[in-house]
Amino acid sequence: MKFVCEKNILQDSISIVSKAINNACAVDILKGIKIDVKDQIKMSGSDLDLSIESVFDADISEEGSLIVDARIFADIVRKLPDGPVEIETYSKNELKINCLNTKFNILYLSSEGYPEIKKLETGDSFKLYSTDLKNVIKNTIFAISNNESRPILTGSKFEITNSNLKVISIDGYRLALRNQVIPETEYEDLSFVVPGRALNEMLKILKDDATIVEITIRE
Repeated sequence: MKFVCEKNILQDSISIVSKAINNACAVDILKGIKIDVKDQIKMSGSDLDLSIESVFDADISEEGSLIVDARIFADIVRKLPDGPVEIETYSKNELKINCLNTKFNILYLSSEGYPEIKKLETGDSFKLYSTDLKNVIKNTIFAISNNESRPILTGSKFEITNSNLKVISIDGYRLALRNQVIPETEYEDLSFVVPGRALNEMLKILKDDATIVEITIRE
């Protein structure tokens, strides 16, 4: 495996996928970031409950797939100088990271056995702007319950009716409700609950811009 990309792109991708990684997990491969190099670079992080993928372009010389320790990899990339970063496997289970005059060698694991992140190719879906979704979450997440004895309240309920999105959070003492106009849908009664942890991580990742976000729901 060998590719070159800018440090800021690499660092942003690591930061995003690391939000789904639990460093206290007993399974070593789940403490790591999976890097798949093919037509693009795809980085994945998962703790089985929450999975995040980040895809970006790079100058690819050799394809491959591996897992690196998320904490160590993030620390190394953060300390690199600004500039192009070259990442290459050069011997069994060793990864070389070069950036200008800075070089690191770290160990990696095989990607075999890493949980497959299933993508919802079909299902009920709707779209909205990133800034709208971010504001909806920001206005309702504070009222989500932390009481695990009532798990249904540890998330926000999303209700879709034609061109209206309603998001509701309640913890037994507070209730937050936000309505948001979205592009017209065919749904007159679509509802689901998104766990608070997932919403919290989305809030950190979503940008205040007009990027289109597509949400797909399936049983």
